[in-house]
Amino acid sequence: MKRTFESLSGNRRRVAATLAVSIVIGVQVAQRTISLLLDLSIYFAQRSAMDSMPSFFSQYFLVMALGIAMFALGFFLCLWLLAPIGAELRLLAVLGRSLLATGGGTAVLFVSSLLGALLSGFDESAGLVFGWAYGALATATSNIGWAVSQAVYTALSTAISVAPLAVLAGVLVWLWLRAHPVSPDAASDTGKV
Repeated sequence: MKRTFESLSGNRRRVAATLAVSIVIGVQVAQRTISLLLDLSIYFAQRSAMDSMPSFFSQYFLVMALGIAMFALGFFLCLWLLAPIGAELRLLAVLGRSLLATGGGTAVLFVSSLLGALLSGFDESAGLVFGWAYGALATATSNIGWAVSQAVYTALSTAISVAPLAVLAGVLVWLWLRAHPVSPDAASDTGKV
């Protein structure tokens, strides 16, 4: 039996990956926003440290920009280019592709977290004393152990918390693709003009 993957071509791959990433991003943004609101309510109830108020918002936007966006980028690229989800696939293949995309998102998040951690403690005084000859190199090598452990922790904790959501998003997209089959005219269209 020859299996054709008509639903894996052209814009359909991009739409499926976009739907899955939208589910993951939407739930993650909602979770982070609720967490921020709970933190703010605790802060206003205690009113212990007035200078910690701006840190809530900076931490929130840092987690949103670096954490969720970098994971979503890797997740989208894996679902779009490496392991697209199609209506013809079996459930086990969809689960595997969703987990593979989670791994891709985790890898992109690890690299971005590692770069961010390496450059977070840039030592400006070393650059001023040595004419910027050793500034970046000294900073990167002095805290490489901490940066790697921080990046591993960030990537693994995100992967563990997002993996069930990513699998659910993959299955929901697969169900949507099965409910909306490709018409024969659209299947022959490759998108070329």
